[in-house]
Amino acid sequence: MEPATAPQADLAPELTPEEGQATEQFLEVINKWTVQDNVSPLSWNVTVKFLMARKFDVLRAIELFHSHRETGRKEGIVNLKPHEEPLRSEILSGKFTILDVRDPTGASIALFPARLHHPHKSVQQFRLCFTC
Repeated sequence: MEPATAPQADLAPELTPEEGQATEQFLEVINKWTVQDNVSPLSWNVTVKFLMARKFDVLRAIELFHSHRETGRKEGIVNLKPHEEPLRSEILSGKFTILDVRDPTGASIALFPARLHHPHKSVQQFRLCFTC
């Protein structure tokens, strides 16, 4: 597995030199872990999202990443199969819409009308999946 490389400029927000260095540092640390666990390396864009969430503090972003992975493992949302039930039904329910536009940082935008959500009819695992 090869480490992620910087994306084309139109696919990611512009980073300062310090932010770019933090991104490379985060990737180096996390991708050592992913190789050991035999999982795909993290992409540049996903890395930037973890770092942006922690204002490019590498140690805090690493903690967030590990917390994110652990939550996924505990809740069984590691290997999602959107074409299989019950996730397929949740996706097709009309509860949320992924917009064709992205926010200024390049993140997808999803609308989730609360009036369409019925917690007693949804499996906890899939409610968590949509909040990640």
